[in-house]
Amino acid sequence: MRTRACRSVALWAIWLAAAWGQTTVHLPSQGRTADFSGYPQTKPARVVTSLPASCTPGEAVVVGGGAAAGFYVCNGAGAWVAAAPHGHSLADISGVAGKQGTGTLLQAFGGGPVQTGDCAEFDANGNLISAGKPCGGEPNFSYSFTGQTVVVLNHGLGTRSVLAGCVDENDQTVIPNRLQVLDENRVQAEFSQPQSGRCVVNASGGGGSGSGAVSSVFGRTGAVTAQAGDYSFSQIGGFLALSQISPSALQGNGSKIQLFSGTAAANDCAKFDASGNLVSAGAPCGTGSGAVSSVFGRTGAVTAQAGDYSFSQIGG
Repeated sequence: MRTRACRSVALWAIWLAAAWGQTTVHLPSQGRTADFSGYPQTKPARVVTSLPASCTPGEAVVVGGGAAAGFYVCNGAGAWVAAAPHGHSLADISGVAGKQGTGTLLQAFGGGPVQTGDCAEFDANGNLISAGKPCGGEPNFSYSFTGQTVVVLNHGLGTRSVLAGCVDENDQTVIPNRLQVLDENRVQAEFSQPQSGRCVVNASGGGGSGSGAVSSVFGRTGAVTAQAGDYSFSQIGGFLALSQISPSALQGNGSKIQLFSGTAAANDCAKFDASGNLVSAGAPCGTGSGAVSSVFGRTGAVTAQAGDYSFSQIGG
């Protein structure tokens, strides 16, 4: 009986200990050093759908979705701070001997072969790549010709964006009737009369300091367009073709321009001289001392008829 009573007291003691025992573990005094390396899964932060209204320093939560999704830590001021990926400023970059310029971006290189002295240019994606040639460009393509009306310039520059110009044998500017870009490697110059001289093709633009660079045109810089007074007639070589004259300034549909010689008064009749020039007849058409209104009473194409003259009117 006594043994049974002792057992009952022991059970009651266990139950009381369970009822009034501790429900939390104080890690600093009751726990050991935490090592989670052997655990298959650990979750040191709460997962929430939105940030709690308040926090205590050191708390960490993960917002599972929405615009605020991410990992947050409560700072010393009791405010949530997004733990964004850490970045570095240009000043933090190591392994670079020096930095040039004040820009805030690093320019990426697009790859490809690079030779010493190559000029750098931007590709379609904004990367720097080699232009494959020096910055000043290569010497301009030049082609000399003699007595030609059509000149094909096989410049081989590989682009349609070219500038072409021509001069005569005296290095005076000659403006072709027509300049046509045939393809990426050829330009055709056409003249109204056989022409001698040379034509030059440039595709390097003003991007460098080479022989093709132009600092200004007619004292103007930037996007230069034609203006009155750029050239005088004495500086323009070649010939003016009839097709280059405005149709509104022409009378008739002939293929030649008729030159006039001498002076004329209003209503004067025009006639051709021995050189084929138009000159004034000195009087209105159909009048004057030389005009004949009829012959023997006949008009039109008058031919000889019997009775036009008598023997007494014929001398000699």
